Amino acid sequence: MATTKFDLQQFDGRINFGIWKVRLIVVLVQQNLKATLDVKEKRPLKMKEQEWNDIDQKALSTIQLSITDDVLQEVISETTTMELLNKLESLYMKKTMANRLGVLQKLCMLRMHEGTSIVKTLFGKCNESQVI
Repeated sequence: MATTKFDLQQFDGRINFGIWKVRLIVVLVQQNLKATLDVKEKRPLKMKEQEWNDIDQKALSTIQLSITDDVLQEVISETTTMELLNKLESLYMKKTMANRLGVLQKLCMLRMHEGTSIVKTLFGKCNESQVI
C-alpha cells in the first residue's frame, strides 16, 4: 500500500486561520482521522473506547505538530481534538473590521428584481430545495 505525504504549513498566528483549517481538515481526512471532527467529542457507538482514544490522540498530535511553539504554548492544556480546534478558533478566527464592512456593503448593495425568487437573489444560482 502506497503512502502519500501531505505537507501542511505550520500555523503561526500570522497566516489566514480559515484557510489553514481547511487544509488541516484535508490532511485529517487523508489520514482517516476526520471522525474526531464529525461527532463533536463523542465516540461513535460502533467504536470501542480505546480505539476512539487512539484516533483522537493521533488527530490531536497531527494538529499539535502543525502549529508553531508559540501557538502551541497557548493551547497546550487542551486534551482532545475538538477542544484544541475550538480554542484555536476562539483565538485566531476573529471577525475583522474589513470582514464586517464587506458584509455590510453586500447588504447595502442587495437589489431584488421583480418576479425573482428571494432565494435566488440571496444565494445566487442554487435551487430553492438546496437552501434549507
